[in-house]
Amino acid sequence: MIEQSSRFFKSAIVLVLMVTLLDRSFGVQYMVGDSVWSIPPIPDFYANWSSSLSFQIGDTLFFDFDSELHNVMQVSRREFDTCTASHPYKAFTVGPVIVPLIEQGVFYFICSVSKYCALGQKLAVTVHQRSPNSAPTSLPSPSSVPISQSSVLPDHRSPPSGDDHANAAQSPAANAYSSQASVSAVRSVGVCYNEVLSGWAATTLCLVICLFYGWCL
Repeated sequence: MIEQSSRFFKSAIVLVLMVTLLDRSFGVQYMVGDSVWSIPPIPDFYANWSSSLSFQIGDTLFFDFDSELHNVMQVSRREFDTCTASHPYKAFTVGPVIVPLIEQGVFYFICSVSKYCALGQKLAVTVHQRSPNSAPTSLPSPSSVPISQSSVLPDHRSPPSGDDHANAAQSPAANAYSSQASVSAVRSVGVCYNEVLSGWAATTLCLVICLFYGWCL
């Protein structure tokens, strides 16, 4: 009886660990604006895009931009509203970049080049706690691809104080990126990350089962 109870307890723990691994292994990657990160056709373009989606912890944002023309600055609400980046939390000047959403809250991003932010190149995303049953069951649209990890992390700070100032202007140029090519590239990156993490999760799960049942001892 004791041996059966011990086996049941170990099996229950393995099941919980497996569910936890699977829940944390899958997020959705969103290509910001469903295209390249650039001056939008209308000022509310990125606000409308963001409000149409539900971002959760574990999801990621994919900013695809020409490093010579644009950048991505994670800023406070104040700097977001005033389109300044005197004290950015994060500064991404080389694109493309992937930003994982690892906390609940509202995150603010702008392009600090010239007056692009004032023209609408700014994004605010609200991140919610991931629901236990929120894992995607079908292939997302080209703008959202399953992905698991990234080397870039968002940061939280208190709103900065002090006077803000605008960044030096740069001449805008025609964007030479192809939206369809960018979408295909994101899909490839997502599949690659997904395969890597799936292998990691499977290996970890096998090791846990092996240790709990004493097969590795």
